[in-house]
Amino acid sequence: MKLCAYLFDSRPSDGRAPVCQKICATLCVLFSLSAALATPRVAADAPLDVRLVIDISGSMAEADPDNRRADALSMFIRVLPETAYAGIWTFGAQVNQLVRHDRAGPLWKNIALTRTANLPAHALRSNLPEALQLASWDWEAPPTTGPRHILLLTDGAIDVSDSATINEQATQRLLAELVPRLSQANIRLHVLAMADAPGAELLGQLAAATGGVALDGIKPDQLLSQFVAAIDSVAAASEVPLSNLGATPAFEELVPPSLLGTKLKAEQPTSSTGVALANPEDRVFRLDAGIGSVDLLWLADPGVQLQLIGPDGETFTRSALPPRSRWHVGRGFELVSMASPSPGLWRLMELPGVAPPSAQAPQARMLAYADLQLQLLDSRGALAAQALQSVDAQLTNGQGQAVLDADFLDQIEVFAYLDSAAGTQVVVVEPGREDGQYRATLPALADIEEGVLRFEAVSPTFSRGVRMPFQVRSPVHLELQPQVQGALGWVKVGVDGLSPDTLAIAAKVQRPPAPAKWVPAIKQPGGVWKLMLEEAAGGIELTLDVQGKYLSQKDFSFRSEAVNLTLPLAETQSFKLDETGRQIQAPAPELAVEPDQQEVEPVAQAAPAAHSEQAASPESKPVIEPVQAAVELPQADIPPPQANLPPPQAILPPPQASLPLWFVGLVSLLNLGVCAGLGWLLRPSAASRDLLSKLKAQLSDEPEVEPA
Repeated sequence: MKLCAYLFDSRPSDGRAPVCQKICATLCVLFSLSAALATPRVAADAPLDVRLVIDISGSMAEADPDNRRADALSMFIRVLPETAYAGIWTFGAQVNQLVRHDRAGPLWKNIALTRTANLPAHALRSNLPEALQLASWDWEAPPTTGPRHILLLTDGAIDVSDSATINEQATQRLLAELVPRLSQANIRLHVLAMADAPGAELLGQLAAATGGVALDGIKPDQLLSQFVAAIDSVAAASEVPLSNLGATPAFEELVPPSLLGTKLKAEQPTSSTGVALANPEDRVFRLDAGIGSVDLLWLADPGVQLQLIGPDGETFTRSALPPRSRWHVGRGFELVSMASPSPGLWRLMELPGVAPPSAQAPQARMLAYADLQLQLLDSRGALAAQALQSVDAQLTNGQGQAVLDADFLDQIEVFAYLDSAAGTQVVVVEPGREDGQYRATLPALADIEEGVLRFEAVSPTFSRGVRMPFQVRSPVHLELQPQVQGALGWVKVGVDGLSPDTLAIAAKVQRPPAPAKWVPAIKQPGGVWKLMLEEAAGGIELTLDVQGKYLSQKDFSFRSEAVNLTLPLAETQSFKLDETGRQIQAPAPELAVEPDQQEVEPVAQAAPAAHSEQAASPESKPVIEPVQAAVELPQADIPPPQANLPPPQAILPPPQASLPLWFVGLVSLLNLGVCAGLGWLLRPSAASRDLLSKLKAQLSDEPEVEPA
């Protein structure tokens, strides 16, 4: 405003020429606008926005009689960063805003912890549509945060009335109106459904349509671990990776030697001696000076206690806290929050003598809040089974801007891993030096149903990680289990946009040359269909038929190709079918990395003597050694570039981005406005015109002088 007043003020200022001042100021404004148009905008680090929607119907008390959901909610609320926005709604027949939607600071967390400690579960109804409508009250307004998330904890289907017609109308409204509204507003719905939830199929549709994750079949003792997975889906928080390798303050001992290329070397050797881990489940992690605070989440049996050992060897427990820390002990978990933790190598372990060894290894997570973060650019809850897909990650600074410094990025190695029930698989990562992005390309996910994609960035001075839980959705999934006579089949339909209540599934069973017979499938809780094949021993052909309607009332029809089976089955057989009814094949062998492993085996054997025992044992050998060693080839193996070769830019010119027409028009109008403004500013003033007329009059009155 001051600049505008200055530009359009016609009064002279301190004897200086006002026209010159206006010209200079106008040029400054012009250059500023040009720079603003030419410089790409980088989005700031938007805070997290999550809304908890909790079912308090009477069936929740039956599904969770010990109220373990209160422990899970307590853990989730405590882990929420204080910069996040959050709100809590409960629903039965009516919807109640338990905690207002606001920044999740200390006061908000205290109120939320108090009001969720003893949630009642006695409501007679379950009005899910109204709960989602009220929780997304700001869907029309542009978001002031990052992607908005709704985390739904429930155990059943929609039950707003005794009338089946009214319940069906509420379901159709939810699918046809509310879910598209959530998707349009970029509000992701994540579902935590208790075991035997009758509406699991519907809940899965809701999550898939909005890009969320649906976790169903949850038992009470699984609530803590499932809420940890929900933290990854909602927050995608940057973490410090934990390792169960031999602990020592030296960086070479924290990372397998075969992963240490010429760029990844410890800056300064340490004189401390290595400390062997007494328990193979003990973990080590390295904290750097750039970390502002960390949250260490430890899930274990109630009798097991956590023990921390700092970089200087000092031991911390519940009764001996680290400096500037809070140590919360809940039922089945411990949460240690440390502000400005001491940089160096830390170790965490079970306190000896407290409890017998646990049958299940404790789960530990280290969430880091630092200036340097590893973030996912697009976190998706569902991936397709039949296509190659890529996920991008990027290092960002404290303002949420991408780190693009080439010298800094050269000191970083980024790895990606795919965790599933089949184990851990290394995923190839392609770095983008120009945009600072790291792309992990996943193979065809035909053999798994759900998994976690992990990125880990490692350098000599810090390490960061981030996780993306996902589910693999195939249009139709058929699983056959062996029986004494015949087989037991389970069918699950994952086509988006279907109305679950309209589905009808049957199987055509034929034993050539006998005529075929149809076996209907029976709908079960959890969104699956049961298929009983009471056939005698021998070969059969099975064809699956699915009929139904989309939400738009358009007919849906699916007929699979014939599947050849020999009864009785020797083992469980699983078939994932695409939209055409064909079986989705597993990844091709060409995607494997065996050739690289053979090439780099001598490099892995060149590990220091401290790891010779691990290298001798296939079980203890890190699975990621061969892949990284294949990337970090010795410089002697790479031939020098020839001088007569053109530069890479000449071979592969970068694509030229075209500007949109509206942008070109806007710049043209702006240029016209600037030109008009300059013409108005540079026009002669009234005083100048008077002076010019007087000079002309004097010149006209003087007599002309004849030349000599």
